Amino acid sequence: MRRLVVLISMFVSQLALAQTAPKLTVLNRVQTGQAYGGIAELLHDKSGAPLYVIAEQLPDKSLQLEVRDHNNAIVQSMPLAPPPAGDSLRPIRTDLLDNGDIVMTMWVGDPNGNGAHLVSNNITQKRATELSNSGSFPQLMDRLTLNGRTLVLVSIDGPSSSDPETVKVIDEATGAAIAQLTVPSAYSGHLGVDKNGDLKAVIAGSQLFSLIDVKTSTATDLPHTSSQSAGDLELVTGKFMSLTDGKTQQVLKVSDLINNQVKPVMTISQNAQILKHGQFIADGDKTSTTITDVTTGKVIAKVAKGQARVDDFVQTANGVIVVMGEIANPNSYMPGTILTYINAKTGKVLRTMKDGLRQYAAHLNQAGDTVVALEVDRMAGLSQYNVVDVGNDSVITSGHGAILGGPVVSGSGQLVAVEATENGPVCVFNVLDPSLETCVNDPQVSGNALFGYKPLAVRPGRLELPLMGPMNQFSAPVLGFIDLHID
Repeated sequence: MRRLVVLISMFVSQLALAQTAPKLTVLNRVQTGQAYGGIAELLHDKSGAPLYVIAEQLPDKSLQLEVRDHNNAIVQSMPLAPPPAGDSLRPIRTDLLDNGDIVMTMWVGDPNGNGAHLVSNNITQKRATELSNSGSFPQLMDRLTLNGRTLVLVSIDGPSSSDPETVKVIDEATGAAIAQLTVPSAYSGHLGVDKNGDLKAVIAGSQLFSLIDVKTSTATDLPHTSSQSAGDLELVTGKFMSLTDGKTQQVLKVSDLINNQVKPVMTISQNAQILKHGQFIADGDKTSTTITDVTTGKVIAKVAKGQARVDDFVQTANGVIVVMGEIANPNSYMPGTILTYINAKTGKVLRTMKDGLRQYAAHLNQAGDTVVALEVDRMAGLSQYNVVDVGNDSVITSGHGAILGGPVVSGSGQLVAVEATENGPVCVFNVLDPSLETCVNDPQVSGNALFGYKPLAVRPGRLELPLMGPMNQFSAPVLGFIDLHID
């Protein structure tokens, strides 16, 4: 790791003396054969225990989908049909259903998605079901278990981009379509049961916002104007969709739409941001920005600054600290960044950072009374970053590498971040004293994970990484995963 440590303030120097290097403990390590086609996903059961789902090529060259537990035991498996010559397998989602079944849904087709088949592989039931066999890039929009049956809502493109799409509701066990309609274009949808016990589906797309009665395969337009379009909105309080006219968004409950009711629960601007995994909404106008907790409906912060994105915020005893980002050079091909840190309670600007070249984003956390920011160039994998003591407006360290995650709180209560270098190690460093670092001591853990290999998760006190073989031209085989506790 190449890192320039700059301890400017006496306060940071004194604080760094009490810090220790992170300690890494292996909780789970699952070593498999080579994952066929790089197909490898990590799930967690209801207790939080990891379940590793891979496609593996067996010694006889046949393919098998496997679910392995934290002891590396194969707890579920099923045969996997190889793709036709010239085609490939591409998983699009892996789900742990309410009934405990594990399902991997994938495309089977050429790399461009032409003629792609959509196949549902229920590993628990050892059952593969073809959901579509035509069109291009078929999409699984929703899945619902009802009266012991699992139903899926899919959309299938026509032969060309100008052709209409087909929307189907399919029994996932048999592949039989129980409803089918032709629509102009559908890019999101949800299944549900209305107050009369009837199965319905709401679908949205370009010039499309309709409610489907599955029993009759008929569609009813939901109230909207030709200038409005609808789409999904991810909030922690349930399933929502938004109806926007390009200026404002009406936030709608999917359960209301299933009952043919368009009743906005709130109205937000077109540029509103969904933060912290759907718990908060940041919205504003030309002069100010508010942050609202959707679970309570209360505004937790308001800052006298508008027309800038909210990168992050942290709630402290002295007020909510908000960092906002905006373009430094709007008319340049090198837009640059301005980051402004504001205490929403006092209105005080704690720090302003301007870079005329790089496009930074900031992530906040706190250690005791110290608020720490990790400023990362968001346009590059291997990039410039700064670790900042926000209260003192001082740079603790600067470096050049790939930040995989952080800052997060370790098991011992210290702030840490995870850094990787191409073809190099993955290391966890203490952000208040970056000279204190510990690298993952495993020959199959590589910084090449920064190129999007899974699993990769950095959570408080936890780090999950793929086990990888050496790079072969432009890719590397995935061989398993490792789950580490950060203390």
